[in-house]
Amino acid sequence: MSVLILQVRDIKELTEEITLELNLRMYWKDLRLKYLVHEDGQDKKFVAVSLKLLDKLWYPDIYLDHVKSVAQPSLITRPASLRVYSDSTVRYSAR
Repeated sequence: MSVLILQVRDIKELTEEITLELNLRMYWKDLRLKYLVHEDGQDKKFVAVSLKLLDKLWYPDIYLDHVKSVAQPSLITRPASLRVYSDSTVRYSAR
C-alpha cells in the first residue's frame, strides 16, 4: 500500500487535527484474475477494469488509526482506477 499526500488542506493546532487530500494505492495478488489480461490474445502489461467489478472482487480492508472522517470528492465519475497485471497483481488507486 502507498499513500501520496497531494495537499495539506487545514491544520488545527488546538484540536490537533489535520485535513489532507491524498491518493491511496493498494496492491494484492488474485490468481483468479490472471486470465483477464490474456483474454484477447494480446501481450499487455495490465488491463484496466471497470470499478463496477470491485463490488464482486475480494479486496483488503483498510484501517486508519485516529481518523475522524473520510470523504471522497463528489465528481461525475469516481476518482479511482482498478488494474489487473499479467502476474495477477491487482492495483486499486483512489483519491
